Amino acid sequence: MSLYIVVEGRRTEPRLLRGWLPKLAPGYSPAARVEDVGAQSYFVVPGRGYPSYGERIRAAAEDIRQFPKFSWLVVMVDAEDVDASARRAEVQKTIDESGCPISSAILVADCCVETWLLGNRTMVRPKPSTAALQAHFAHYNVRDDDPERMPIRLGYGSRAQYHCDYLRAVFVERNMSFTKNHPGDAATPAYLDKLRARTTFTDSQGSHLASFREVIEFFDRLCPALPASAEP
Repeated sequence: MSLYIVVEGRRTEPRLLRGWLPKLAPGYSPAARVEDVGAQSYFVVPGRGYPSYGERIRAAAEDIRQFPKFSWLVVMVDAEDVDASARRAEVQKTIDESGCPISSAILVADCCVETWLLGNRTMVRPKPSTAALQAHFAHYNVRDDDPERMPIRLGYGSRAQYHCDYLRAVFVERNMSFTKNHPGDAATPAYLDKLRARTTFTDSQGSHLASFREVIEFFDRLCPALPASAEP
């Protein structure tokens, strides 16, 4: 079983996935080219943002027809300021129109990948010391409240822009750096583990990081954890 994975962006998402997939899909190996895909591997391609990833999805369907080695087409995109279900329906329409001959999974970040990354409670100090993070924290406490519900802050053009700025401030507070080209510690299995743990949190409004939990559940179904006796 092999995966053809289309991600929205051309920088952050490919780097994050390449750091996370050894943990998300143990036993699977990366393929640098579609021609190199084997029996249990994954091929990750950037979609170059909205709406360009629609073209990449159509190209993926053509690749899959030409190289019939894949079992799943996985599309990971951001909802941004659109309802996540509407974004999913839009992507599904593109997949249907492409004539993709294999099963597909659509994983939508609500609102963007930086929203998911704000779910690492260990990264967010309960009492921020920098002015930038104090201001963000006063607007919305991502340590205690679900980052996926965080509204836009006055002065920002979009929720995604704001969530990205908030995340950068969290990293600066820790004397670390997060950029689109270099997500740093966010692209590590340890960071992934913190996000997985956050999906178990609930409050009066429901579960935290519900859209990220869909990612975890998809890969858990695809790659069940090895029994303890089989672990190296």
